Parts: sequence; structure tokens; C-alpha cells
Amino acid sequence: TNKSHSMEETAAMRASMEQLMFRFGVDLVFHGHVHAYERTLPVYREQVHECGPVYISIGDGGNREGPADRWLNPQPTWSDFREASFGFGMLEVQGDESATWRWYRNIDGDGVLPAEEVVFRRKLGCQV
Repeated sequence: TNKSHSMEETAAMRASMEQLMFRFGVDLVFHGHVHAYERTLPVYREQVHECGPVYISIGDGGNREGPADRWLNPQPTWSDFREASFGFGMLEVQGDESATWRWYRNIDGDGVLPAEEVVFRRKLGCQV
């Protein structure tokens, strides 16, 4: 939901890939480029859907121009957490049933604690 880059690219990618990811039960999608952090709820066709993938935009490793802070407002219901700051993430996979995602805000001189921690579990009852 960041407006710092062309939304046309996003729309074209969604049109070409979303149905395929939904059909095959993709749980989690990572992407970058936008210099900010955002995590969605499970989403399909711009609606919260329990069988849709969660999208994580993790392009916030740094940028000489600063974080991308131009957001769509109001925040869509499927956008669960977003922040224009720099950071990094770690995904810890626990077998084939669950994974824990941690996003760390990068603040120089401060201790590094997760700014967000989310546990993902295998989706049951979704078409594959």
C-alpha cells in the first residue's frame, strides 16, 4: 500500500500471479524494492481471505533517500502492519507445520528487539 513506486507494476504482477499462488496454497510471499516494511493479513483479490497468502514487503534494508513514507490512506483492511523505517527480518521454520517471522527495526545505537513477531501455521481446509 506504499505509493512511493508505481502501483501499475503491482497490479500487473497481481494479475499474472495471484490466482496461481492461491490455487497452490502459497502461505507467505516476500518481496522488496519499496524502502519500507509492510505485512498483510491473508489476502486474495484485495480482500481478507483465510486461504490467501500473507505478503511481506521487506525492502527496508536502507536507502540514501530515506524510508518510503507515502502510504495509501485510509489503510486497507487487509494491510495489518506497515512502517516507513529501516530494518530486517528473520524467518524461523519449525518443521512443515509452522514458522515464526520476526521483523527488527534498525535504530542505530539502540538494542535490537523484534518490533513485530508473527507465528504462521499450516492452513487447514484450503484448496490445494
